Amino acid sequence: MNLCHALFRSTGNHLRMVAASIALVLMLSVSGCSRQPRDNSPPPTITDLRAQLEHVAQTGEGGSSLGGVEFALNGIKSTHRELYDKLEPKYQSMTKTDDAETIKKTAQEMLSEIPAGG
Repeated sequence: MNLCHALFRSTGNHLRMVAASIALVLMLSVSGCSRQPRDNSPPPTITDLRAQLEHVAQTGEGGSSLGGVEFALNGIKSTHRELYDKLEPKYQSMTKTDDAETIKKTAQEMLSEIPAGG
């Protein structure tokens, strides 16, 4: 039997119609509540990338410590594609070593590629 037909079998029974309408409105209004809020923070800039690289050049920390560099590097990908294309292979080589001196040197090389005031 059709749900609508079952709910509204009696034309004089307005209570069922009101209850069904309220249930429908509640279902529709709650269905949008599970969405995640948008992150409206601005993407990383060259200044952010420079700060991340300066930290790595000082500490020589590799591994997961390079996540900030990766995030900042990806942040400039759409706005400074040529610079991104120069730096990304160096970043990849930096992720493949645990040697602090090599990491420091690569970070310094990457810093030298960033234009002053960039």
